[in-house]
Amino acid sequence: MKGIVILGFSKVTGSYIDAQYPENVYRKLEVEPSVLLSFLEENREKKMTPNFSQTVVKKDLSAAYFYTGFSNERFVGRPDYAIVVLMGEDEIIPKNIEGMIRRLAHELLPQRGKLTFNALIADYFELLTNTELGPYWKESIQKEGEEVETVNINTKEVESPELKELERLLKKKEDLENALKTPTKVASVTPGIDEELNDLKKKLEEKNKKIEDWSAEFADLNENNAKLMEKIKELNEKISQQAQELEDKTGDAENFKEEIEKYSKQAEELEKRDQEIQELKDSLEEASKLPKEIDEKSQEISNLKKKLKDLSSEKAELETRLNELDEKQKEIEDLEAENNDLNQILEKLKKDFDDMKKSAESSSTEKDGFLDTITGLKLDLKKTREQLNAEQENQAKIKEEIIDMKKEIKVLRRERDHYIDRLKENNLL
Repeated sequence: MKGIVILGFSKVTGSYIDAQYPENVYRKLEVEPSVLLSFLEENREKKMTPNFSQTVVKKDLSAAYFYTGFSNERFVGRPDYAIVVLMGEDEIIPKNIEGMIRRLAHELLPQRGKLTFNALIADYFELLTNTELGPYWKESIQKEGEEVETVNINTKEVESPELKELERLLKKKEDLENALKTPTKVASVTPGIDEELNDLKKKLEEKNKKIEDWSAEFADLNENNAKLMEKIKELNEKISQQAQELEDKTGDAENFKEEIEKYSKQAEELEKRDQEIQELKDSLEEASKLPKEIDEKSQEISNLKKKLKDLSSEKAELETRLNELDEKQKEIEDLEAENNDLNQILEKLKKDFDDMKKSAESSSTEKDGFLDTITGLKLDLKKTREQLNAEQENQAKIKEEIIDMKKEIKVLRRERDHYIDRLKENNLL
C-alpha cells in the first residue's frame, strides 16, 4: 500500500484534505487533490449512507475508499468523512479490505482533534498494510433527540442475493444427502419415513435443478466477468498508451512553453524600452514648455508682489481706521458715562423739585421764592434734556459710522485672506 488520505467536509470551507500518511503522499504520487475530493463529494451529492468503492486513479495507481455516511442518521465513526487507501496497480487487494477500512473509520475518526491523531494514523496504516486489522460490520444511528444506537449489518451485504440463495441450497442438499445415507435407521425410528423420504427426494431433485440453473447463470456471470476484466485490461492499456502520448505531447508543450516564455521576456524587454523612450519624449516635451511656464510664473509673481504692496497700503489704512474706531468707541463710552451722570442729576433735581413743592404747599410765605427756584430748575432741566438729546443723536450717528467701518473692515479682511492664500500657493510666504 502506498498511503492513506482522510477527507473531510465543512459547511464553511467545503471538502478538504484533513490528514494523510505518509506526509504529502498524494503529492509524491502526483495525484490531484480534486480527484481525491471527488470521492467524498459524489457520495455527499447523493446523500449516501456508508459506502465502499474501488477505482483506478491513474496509471499504476488504484484506490479503495470508504465514505462514512451523509448524516447522523447512519454513519461509521463520524459523518461526512472519507478514508482513501492508495495502492499500486499490481498489489493484491485483501479480501476483507472494506471491513478493515470500516474498522479504521470506527476507531480512528472519533480520535480526531487529539494530539496523538497523526501517530494513530501511522499505527493503523501499518496494521492495514499487514492485514492485521479486524473487520468491523456495525453502523451507528442517531435519530433526532435520541442517543446513538449501534446496529449490526450483514457481513455479506456486498454479495448478490443469488450467491446467498446458492449457499443455502447447497447446505440443504448436503443435509438431505446425509439423511438418505441412513434410511433404515431413520425408518425404524420414525413411522412413515419412506413417504417423507420420497418427498425429500423430489424436493432434492427440484433443488438440484435450481442449483444447475444457478450454476449455469454463474457460469454466464463468470464469463461476463472475464469479458469485463478483459475490457478493463484493454482500457488500462489504452489509458497507458494515451498517457504516454500525453506525456510526449506534454514534453513538446513544455518545449513550446519555454520558447513562448523566451519570446515573452524579449517582448517585455522591448515594451519596457518603448516605455522608457516614451517617458524620455514626455520629459523633453515638458522641458520645452518650461521657459513659457517660467515667464508666466514670473509675471504672476510680479502681479502678486504689486497686489501685496497694495495690500500693505490697505493694511496701513485699515490699521489707521481701526485706531480711529477705537477712539470713537472710547468717546461713545465716555458719552454714555456722562449720560448716566446727567440722568442721575436729573433724578436728583426731580427729587429736590418734589421736596420743594411739598415745602411750598406747607408754607405760603415762601411760595414765591420757591416758584422762582422751581422756574430756574425747570429751565436747567430743559437745557440738560436738550444737551442729552443732542448727545443721543450724536451717539446714533457714531454707531452708524461704527457699523459702516465694521463692514469695511470685514471686506478688507476678506481681501487680505484671499491675497495671503494666493501668496501661499505661489510659495511667497
